[in-house]
Amino acid sequence: MIVRQPRWPGDAEVLNSMNVGFSSDFVYQVTLSGFSISLERQALSSPFVKTFRIPNLADEVKSADRAVVVEIGDELCGVAALELEEWNHRAILRHLYVVEARRRTGVGRGLFEAMLRNARELGARCLWVETQNTNDPAIQFYLKSRFRFCGLDDSLYEHVDSEQNECGIYFVQDL
Repeated sequence: MIVRQPRWPGDAEVLNSMNVGFSSDFVYQVTLSGFSISLERQALSSPFVKTFRIPNLADEVKSADRAVVVEIGDELCGVAALELEEWNHRAILRHLYVVEARRRTGVGRGLFEAMLRNARELGARCLWVETQNTNDPAIQFYLKSRFRFCGLDDSLYEHVDSEQNECGIYFVQDL
């Protein structure tokens, strides 16, 4: 496994065609009551599957403050990119995607560790990330990586195609 800087334009086509979706056997049911937020992990009778691509992912990665890809052999297996908010010294993990065939093989961990190093090199005080309440694999990864829950946005995603009422949930790790 090689963690390297993206090569342009060579990596662009692969990044733009990458399925960044996920499958989850659990969702987090969100309950709001006044200023209280409750997230309860619930098993699903059938997996929640979300398949999508980000057509301009290569452009977003290219414009990030720091970005890396993982390559195994000749195969580009994953990508991660972050931006630094200078005003508050917070690094935002904008992208962390692993091709489906390479998930749970250490590729995500390699990308994540590279982003932690990059955030520290940029002088960030923390690393902040958003994922969906429907993406249990990502949530479990962040919790195991010592992130803590820090917020919710129930208006981030349209709910027209999902019975799960997707919400953006936020995690942070102090550096």
